[in-house]
Amino acid sequence: MEGPDADAEPLTLEECAAVAEACLFGRSKANALSIGNINENESRQVAEVIERHFLKRRPLLEDETPRFRSLILPTKQEADRIFGLEVNAKVPLIYEAVAHSESEENNSVEIMLQTASNLELGYEGLAIQELISSIAYNSAFNQLRTKEQLGYIVSAFAKQLSGGGNAFCVVVQSSSTLPPAIEESCFAWVEQFRRELEEMTEERLLMETNAVRASLLEKDIKLSEEISGVWNEILSTIPHSHHFKDPVFDRLERYFMPSSPDRRAVSSRVYNHKSKHAFEKNLGKAGYLSSYDDARRIKQQLSTFPTAPYWQ
Repeated sequence: MEGPDADAEPLTLEECAAVAEACLFGRSKANALSIGNINENESRQVAEVIERHFLKRRPLLEDETPRFRSLILPTKQEADRIFGLEVNAKVPLIYEAVAHSESEENNSVEIMLQTASNLELGYEGLAIQELISSIAYNSAFNQLRTKEQLGYIVSAFAKQLSGGGNAFCVVVQSSSTLPPAIEESCFAWVEQFRRELEEMTEERLLMETNAVRASLLEKDIKLSEEISGVWNEILSTIPHSHHFKDPVFDRLERYFMPSSPDRRAVSSRVYNHKSKHAFEKNLGKAGYLSSYDDARRIKQQLSTFPTAPYWQ
């Protein structure tokens, strides 16, 4: 715990122990993955030990099991309605904070462009998302890091969210540029990346696709990698058609471009203490979140993605 509540009523070790005991010995549901240097019989023995010591009470029913749900970010039109005022056209929601440490010299921005649920994307949609992020990484690094020299940390990647959601993210950390300017450079790169894909030949796209397929199907070297692959159900399917430039471009247009009515985006900005004045100028503006209460109020007005897996 941190903040005023922690100072006024600090959490004690006794309270922590009581919560841990309730979690371990109360009503619960267990999911386990046995892999590596253990056979089927030994796996059953482990399950019996867990059941004997921890699952003494009636287990949780399927409908009682807590589940993470990915919230659906608002579009520009939806955000205007939520706030009652017109919000930023490029990114409807902006979360801002000041770095905890006063010695922190860096500013940072993470732009998340939300796509769709696993169920809606399916095999092909997830594969296209993986392909776009693979091509985008080098493009973003070359433009934002090498040419514009915004900072040492620049990345673009696909992100699977807990609860069935998906997104494409751009992350930049900079000691020389304020978050709003970093954000503008990122969106300018998105436009540039669109043109790069438009000019890309089918042969080049096929080569990129084969590289992604080889990477996803590469045999795990470490046991931890194999466990991660099984547990998180890493995508292992890429479309086999040699004519998939159109669907790739369609996904980019629908989810990434500001002109799309389906575009759902949020930008997370962190300011260093020297830039705190820029943070304070945005307090209370429509579309800007700067506290837990702000985020909580917005969440109450958002719907959620279905949690069904992509193979259904």
